[in-house]
Amino acid sequence: MKQISQIFILLLLVFTTHSESSFAEVQHCRGGECFPSSANFNGKTYPLVGTGLFRYWGFKIYGVALYSEPENASRSKILESIPKRFVLHYFREFTPKDFQESQRVILKSSSPNSKEELELKLQEMDKLYKGVVPGDEYALTYIPGIGTELALNGTPLGIVQGEEFQKAYFGIWLSNNSIKESLTKQILPK
Repeated sequence: MKQISQIFILLLLVFTTHSESSFAEVQHCRGGECFPSSANFNGKTYPLVGTGLFRYWGFKIYGVALYSEPENASRSKILESIPKRFVLHYFREFTPKDFQESQRVILKSSSPNSKEELELKLQEMDKLYKGVVPGDEYALTYIPGIGTELALNGTPLGIVQGEEFQKAYFGIWLSNNSIKESLTKQILPK
């Protein structure tokens, strides 16, 4: 009987320790998706600085998380040439064509960049996109001097170079001309 009690206590300790570490890794949940409290990229660990939930006609489309240095987590600084990662967790299915068409509509109406230069960069990004189903995650990671990497479910798909491109692309969600002001305020309240 004593041996069974010891095994039970050992199992309880293992389960409790595992549960506590799992909960410690998750900082914020949006729309049913929980994001880790930090992300590793560019040889460093960056904290979660903001999350948001994009809805369209009341339907959940995607949850987002932004990782960067906290001192850069404002609209006035976030689009500068600083390391950052933007994660999109999808609740709906989208084709590569959906991404290609929507990015053009948003960027061409709001981007201060040269339209020809932006179109060339968008063509590079077009080649990287794959379709997504509910539960998939795209991550956009900007590393100064390297470019903006697109990854699907943790698998890198390619990099589009250019500081101006990252300003325009991250600006879809983080600029004063973002896709939805209320989403931008969720991610960057200051």
